[in-house]
Amino acid sequence: MAKPSTLHSQESDFKLVEILLPHVRKSFVDIGAEKGSFARFLMEHGFTGAIFEPLPKHATALASLTRGTNNRYFDYAVDQTDGAREFHVACDERGEPLDFFHSLQRLDNDARVHHNKSIPVTCRSLASLHAAGLIPDNLGVLKIDTEGNDLRVLRGLGPVRSDVIICEFFTSGVYAGWTDAEPLGLVNQARQSGNPHCVAIRRRGTAELISLNPDRFTDQEWGNLVFMTDSVLAAARKGIAQHIVDIENRLFRQLEAVQAKPKRRWFSRRASAEP
Repeated sequence: MAKPSTLHSQESDFKLVEILLPHVRKSFVDIGAEKGSFARFLMEHGFTGAIFEPLPKHATALASLTRGTNNRYFDYAVDQTDGAREFHVACDERGEPLDFFHSLQRLDNDARVHHNKSIPVTCRSLASLHAAGLIPDNLGVLKIDTEGNDLRVLRGLGPVRSDVIICEFFTSGVYAGWTDAEPLGLVNQARQSGNPHCVAIRRRGTAELISLNPDRFTDQEWGNLVFMTDSVLAAARKGIAQHIVDIENRLFRQLEAVQAKPKRRWFSRRASAEP
């Protein structure tokens, strides 16, 4: 679950997933695993699954994470269809690959992301991976974090279904491109895949809130969409509701703290300084 800034630790995302885990199958697929922090989180909760990450920089860490376990790591890029494609690598000012922002969809003229390099990768769809026996058709958690390409991954599901699907979203004004990450397109595709309910963890600037089944988003939002089946929502509704209240209370406290700050009264000081 990569993020455009370091303002948020994404603690809210992990807490929400933790609420859902008792109500789903104990299997997972992690697409765009980066260093494997989310896969490790699921493994620590007793889940078994498959990890996909095409960036060579992360190969050693992911191989180490899965070694001696029933979990498997693959260096495929996951897309809507199978085939060979270029994987665009985001680099820092020295030309070294970052840990994130890499994508099958190149960004140009973006102030934050510089796709200065590319590497050839083999792409597989989830349908193809299932046909090859590499993943099951019924999952507990499917996490997709492909930097702007999540919608294409969903379109390649084929017969694969998951109790919970997690996608990353951005609205207009966050990046100079990646329009496939617009949230309503992801919402509609997830509904077609049997996940009609959505909890949206929404961020803009330093603010964070959570919405259940939103049908509107504002510009410059980013975050994660957590889709679920009817049965998962029914089982976890109470915990989800409490989590939403906790986030709302935190936001209210932040607003109250801002309002409580003393204001500069330069008119009064100026007046008192006059003879």
